[in-house]
Amino acid sequence: MLKGNERRECIRKDLMKSLKAMKGAELAKKYGVSRQVIVQDIALLRAVGEQIVSTADGYIYFSFHMNMPKRVFAVQHNQDDIEKELKLILDLGGSLLNVFIHHPIYGDLVADMNIENTHQMQAYIKKCQTVEFKPLMLLTDNVHYHTVEANSEKDLDRIEQALQDLGYLYEDEGDYNEAND
Repeated sequence: MLKGNERRECIRKDLMKSLKAMKGAELAKKYGVSRQVIVQDIALLRAVGEQIVSTADGYIYFSFHMNMPKRVFAVQHNQDDIEKELKLILDLGGSLLNVFIHHPIYGDLVADMNIENTHQMQAYIKKCQTVEFKPLMLLTDNVHYHTVEANSEKDLDRIEQALQDLGYLYEDEGDYNEAND
């Protein structure tokens, strides 16, 4: 059995090499420890700066794509349109990095999404349906923001136009794209 530091290094390497998310139970079985030990290992790896995120499918190593264009979209729609919005963004070549709101008391509340494909989207939607889910947008009259990444500015332009065509685009006085450049 590996010592804690050795196991964490192996977990880090596993996640960096994996093309898909890895469940905590899968890692626990591989290393002969409990799932709770894996949760603690992940927390320790994050504490030293490793970019590991939790998704509905398990843990992934988030590799920030420095050269890929990103844009923040301010949107407003009802809760029933979440799946339609996500599918539109993915179908037009975007990946959803996060969702956030501007709360008048708590400031910016951000949740990582890291949804890059329809499989991840479906897992996210399924999870939302199986738990008592209340999206952040309910706190701000359905106004929320997504940071979206794509292969090109043209892809982002198409996403923006499609969101506009559906009436989802929200005109906001803040410009969060400059902060993310």
